[in-house]
Amino acid sequence: MYILHACDDVCIEVLELCLMLGDGKTITLTCNDDDKDLFQAACLSLGALGIIVSVKLQCEPAFRLQQVLYSAPLKDVRNYSLS
Repeated sequence: MYILHACDDVCIEVLELCLMLGDGKTITLTCNDDDKDLFQAACLSLGALGIIVSVKLQCEPAFRLQQVLYSAPLKDVRNYSLS
């Protein structure tokens, strides 16, 4: 069960994998395949299932974050709301 949770975190951005198997055949696995277990295993196999030939990733546009740090008494923070 733990491996599936770890795989969810790692594979969340992987849409498609192309693997070359030991016999030279290539297979393409996608996140929408009927055999999701094989896709998830391939994401974390580190080459144990075959050589990863190509990967298609889900990407996001670049963005900037801003961090604001300040000190406040605990009584002020306790009832703080972001809305």
